[in-house]
Amino acid sequence: MAPYISWRINGVGLPPIARVSSPRPSVSTRRSPIDIPGRHGVVDQGLPQFAETLITLTIEATAGSQAAVEAAIAKLHALLSGPSIVITRVAGDFSASGPARLVSISPGRHTPSVWQEMTAVLAIPAGMLSGPPSAGTPLAFSANLTGALLPHLQGSSAPITDAIVRLKGPHAGLFTITDAATGTGLSQSTASLTGSQYLYMDAGGFRSWISASDSAWTGVGTDVSANLDYPAAGILQLWPVVEPAVGDSSFAAASTPTVRISATGGTGRTGDTTLAVYAGRSFL
Repeated sequence: MAPYISWRINGVGLPPIARVSSPRPSVSTRRSPIDIPGRHGVVDQGLPQFAETLITLTIEATAGSQAAVEAAIAKLHALLSGPSIVITRVAGDFSASGPARLVSISPGRHTPSVWQEMTAVLAIPAGMLSGPPSAGTPLAFSANLTGALLPHLQGSSAPITDAIVRLKGPHAGLFTITDAATGTGLSQSTASLTGSQYLYMDAGGFRSWISASDSAWTGVGTDVSANLDYPAAGILQLWPVVEPAVGDSSFAAASTPTVRISATGGTGRTGDTTLAVYAGRSFL
């Protein structure tokens, strides 16, 4: 039976007898509090900032001869120390991935010609892992939205910073989308679209474009980034929030982490005007 929690590097599963010193990465934040003379405590600035995190993997390379053990170790070294690493955590039918970078590899116990243990430490620079992206079901946008739920992002445990927002016309004038929890957002000052056009706004790359395609997520289209802006709270980050149950304050009754957005639009909207958010769930 496959282990319940396993790890892959660039799609390659680590040896099935690999042991993971930690079942998931550690979590820490990077803070720059302000110490005000004469006042107790400190004043935090902005939103929490997650720091780079580390994962420690203890791996056993086994084979039938010392030459085969050496070959297995060389294969693991090459896999873990590559110039472009993507690490994937697999737990049951769930998986989440992210860029990683080797910190160290240390040899451990061994039996000549049988097996060699090594401990690898990998850094996850983003501080979080992400699931596969999708656009979910488009939201009707003939009228403004307040606290609209994004069901395809439910269950996230970390902020989503690379969402791509898609507005389908018809629409004219200013378009603004904000995260309901933080007030971070994106706005396009001249989002003028016909019924067959789409405006895309990329929070991660901070750019926007217009296309006739409903799947131009990679940025192919007419660039309109000069009209892209964001509110004082910052560029759009979608933060999951655990909502208490009505009449029951227990942890068990609280909601699955939910992501909600608000959006305001201009004129010319009809029943064909829709809004979609392309992103993957994010996990600490």
